[in-house]
Amino acid sequence: MIDKMTQRLDLRADARLFWLALISLSWIGIFLFIWSNFVIDLVLQGILLAAGPAILLLGAFTFVSTLAVLEPRMEYRFRLVGFVVGVAAALPLMFAIVFAMMHVQFPNCISFPDGEIVSPATFRYFSFTTFTTLGYGEITPTGFCRGISSFEAFLGMT
Repeated sequence: MIDKMTQRLDLRADARLFWLALISLSWIGIFLFIWSNFVIDLVLQGILLAAGPAILLLGAFTFVSTLAVLEPRMEYRFRLVGFVVGVAAALPLMFAIVFAMMHVQFPNCISFPDGEIVSPATFRYFSFTTFTTLGYGEITPTGFCRGISSFEAFLGMT
């Protein structure tokens, strides 16, 4: 009887821990989204120094999240949450900053449709469609940006 009660308490503690992790990582994801928007705005204004620390931070966050997801003792549901926020959200945001930086340095690196207003949302859209290998084709990389987008698509497939 006592063992069953202990098991129920353990399950409730696990559920609480899961929801705490989910809420925490969701807030981290929202923060990263807003922060990357701010950084892309700075990059589009010509302040390229903002891109370096942002890329390093998002890369480190992705690396740590990947290590946590690959931990063999971690439960499946925690792995899923860590993957979605840590890898599938942070990595495309990092590449969106890279593409914005490439666009400022080399304006012909990415071809936009005529009349397209270049904004942070444009780079996020391009990066997420590339990461998911969806690629509608209205925004196309040219030159060496093809290699960067191919690398992002490769990371998205793995």
